[in-house]
Amino acid sequence: FYIHNDAPLSCRLPSRPAPHVEIAGQKPPEREYVPLVFALAGTLQLSHLHISTHLNVLLHSVPKHHIHPHDSGVLDSGAAYSTSPLSHMQGTASKRLVIGDPLPLSFSVRWFPTPALPKTEGTVEWQGMGGHIYASTVFYSIVSFGAGVTVAGAYFLGVPL
Repeated sequence: FYIHNDAPLSCRLPSRPAPHVEIAGQKPPEREYVPLVFALAGTLQLSHLHISTHLNVLLHSVPKHHIHPHDSGVLDSGAAYSTSPLSHMQGTASKRLVIGDPLPLSFSVRWFPTPALPKTEGTVEWQGMGGHIYASTVFYSIVSFGAGVTVAGAYFLGVPL
């Protein structure tokens, strides 16, 4: 692989297992692939790179439409990203790379049986950060906006604070 800040590290995964039966005289069906792009977190320096080497890989498959729903084994989509520790310059989860150095990667792979996020008792298990607007959030936003307008106005009008 070639790592560069303008070219992503990527590969393609077969979307379904290879067929085990071939019909004589017919061309085998063309394989379908799902792209998997690795988003590497790190810092680009003039002489080297600091890269977080632990990656999370999330794979989603197409659900089967049977009485007992389970994984069909057909890949629908995937994402891979590295998690950067707060101190990315040192530690076991990051690596300092110079041109020609090997890049050891470790993966945490999760396979979801549907294209949706997993659910518990009919509700999505994790809905992301937040999800609700509280009075404190509105108050903080208004105060921040007012402070920003005051400082910007004082700067542009030349009023010493």
